[in-house]
Amino acid sequence: MRSILKSLCVSTAVLSLYACADNSDENAEPQMKISMVTTHAFDTDMQVQSLSYVPNNVAPWLGRVILMGTDGKIFSTDIEGRSPIAIDTNTYRDTLGLSRDNAPGVFLAVTEDNKLVSFVESDDDGSFTPITVTAPLLAPLVFCQSTEPAKNSLKLLMTANKIVSLSVEVKDDLVEILSQDSQSIPKNTIACVFSGDTLTVLIQNAKSQSAVKTLIDGKWKTIANTNNSIHINAIDFAEDSYIAISGNGHQSLQKMTPHTSAPNTSLSYTINDGLSIQGMDKTDYVHATSANFGGAAFSDGVIAMIDSAKNRIVFISRIYASEKINEVDTRK
Repeated sequence: MRSILKSLCVSTAVLSLYACADNSDENAEPQMKISMVTTHAFDTDMQVQSLSYVPNNVAPWLGRVILMGTDGKIFSTDIEGRSPIAIDTNTYRDTLGLSRDNAPGVFLAVTEDNKLVSFVESDDDGSFTPITVTAPLLAPLVFCQSTEPAKNSLKLLMTANKIVSLSVEVKDDLVEILSQDSQSIPKNTIACVFSGDTLTVLIQNAKSQSAVKTLIDGKWKTIANTNNSIHINAIDFAEDSYIAISGNGHQSLQKMTPHTSAPNTSLSYTINDGLSIQGMDKTDYVHATSANFGGAAFSDGVIAMIDSAKNRIVFISRIYASEKINEVDTRK
């Protein structure tokens, strides 16, 4: 198979984050500006629409990254983007890596016809083979992304306009669903994330108007109105959880403020040119993990940002990003 990678680049791109304050909100937090350098990046010869992480707690640098192309095909590579391997010839909607202790890596996927399937790492090169998943009466659309790696529990956005929480037991040859519970959600929900008990959804109406809503004290509260965005992902920065909003030219970070009506902080970001690599004009997709992916930079997680049109993925150390945001918070 021809490699999907063109090159691996060590970047010095600059990430600038600045607050989008609403002048009508007297309680809005003051504007913040943060500059960071990315850790590394690689280009691909395919358009990547999303990715997920399969950690390895024994040898973190051997953790896998599952890339999904805009055509729905999925590939396994590592954090350096080396030797990508096609999983199979099928097409998928979404993937979710599972975190296991002292065991082969496993990830779940949602097929184009709304079935839940699973794969286990089958050799030292990072290949994966299918394993059985017990998924009676499930018709998922996508996974709800979390600030923490999924282990024995996960959430799915369903075709029936609800979110289902699953308790699972993961084995080398089977993912068994032990229990499931459902949560009603706003109409037209297209994506979901959660941090602990805090559940957040992205809704989009027929006119492509989008809004981010969080479930607070049993009620769905709008925490951000967005412009035709299509993705949300959860990230832990320092002591705060953020929602990364991306797609269709929209890119921002919305601080989660669970179980309170206090105003949230909205951050918009740009990736500027560095010394040895071009910046990123737009971010189509953001995905972070707090799992260890090796080395000092990625020992506490990594943040990936994708520009699908330019076939580029950049990575930022979560430790470094958290420190930068914390420095600004302590100066306020």
